[in-house]
Amino acid sequence: MRLSDAISEYLSYRRSTGYANNTTRVEQQALDLLLVTCGNIQVRSLDSRHGEMFVVAMTTKGLKPVTTNLYRGVFRRFCKWASMKRYLPGTANPLGTTRNLTVTPKPRRRVPRRDFGRLLDACTHPQQRIIVALGLYLFLRQSEICALDVDKVNLDEGEILVYRAKTKRWTPMPICTELDRELRRWLTWYANDAAIKYGPLQAHWPLVPPRRVSQLKNDGTGKCGGYPALPDHGQVNPLRRASQIQGKAKDALKAIGWEVEPGDREGLHTLRRSGARALFDELVETGEVRDGVLRIVSSMLDHRSAQTTEGYLGLEADREKVASLLRGRQMFSSSTENVVSLDVAN
Repeated sequence: MRLSDAISEYLSYRRSTGYANNTTRVEQQALDLLLVTCGNIQVRSLDSRHGEMFVVAMTTKGLKPVTTNLYRGVFRRFCKWASMKRYLPGTANPLGTTRNLTVTPKPRRRVPRRDFGRLLDACTHPQQRIIVALGLYLFLRQSEICALDVDKVNLDEGEILVYRAKTKRWTPMPICTELDRELRRWLTWYANDAAIKYGPLQAHWPLVPPRRVSQLKNDGTGKCGGYPALPDHGQVNPLRRASQIQGKAKDALKAIGWEVEPGDREGLHTLRRSGARALFDELVETGEVRDGVLRIVSSMLDHRSAQTTEGYLGLEADREKVASLLRGRQMFSSSTENVVSLDVAN
């Protein structure tokens, strides 16, 4: 079995068993790099030399430690599958002489809750404002915002139905007062904007449709005699679904003075982190039990473990717990008892 054939079979197997498209896409990228690095050798020839070559190739390409470790995991799963298929000897361990790289996590930035209103007011278009609101008050990912339809919003019941692409299930989520206000504002504008060209607001329309390209209005200046401007109506297209909305969140962050580089991952995840941490702090300050609050926030973020949520919120659980228990308190209840005097005179 040649390596290229085994890779093709492995990826087909992963797709057929229901793995997400993003997962198989990353696996294909990793295994394509493995194929380029090692050549189209027989699978049974894979050994530690090829594992070392693979890690060196990733380092040479300048891949980050997180990506390198991710690709190593793909290679390890591929080898396990190949061993089960008898394409690779069961004793083979191509990654046995390598190890994961040390990852130094970067500080995760968050917008303070006192700046939420300023961030919303910095939005230059109603579509941008509702995207920011959904990130701050529902902690939604890009795919989850893009998948929302108008009929998934139930303002009377204070609930919105969100499709979780990672877990492939629908989840009802609460609409807080701040988000209720933003949704009513958005739906009123959305209905008025679409009314002339598309008719009344339809339940099956996407909640966040894409914006149309700005038109050129002629004011007699410049070589082309105009400037870009949005029309009075028909600014969004409800017959399509928005796809790339990260830039809208980035632009809002820039508008309040954040420095956002083109390659930064600042955007909706920044809003998710900001809203989730603000909720955590609010519930803890009102006297809720910390572990219970963590479970609530973890559920809203759709995290599988509380440990993931702690890292996402920037919490250091043990240190914070010790600090809250000992700050300004006596460490031992009997610290002044059973003390033997060292006075030699006695």
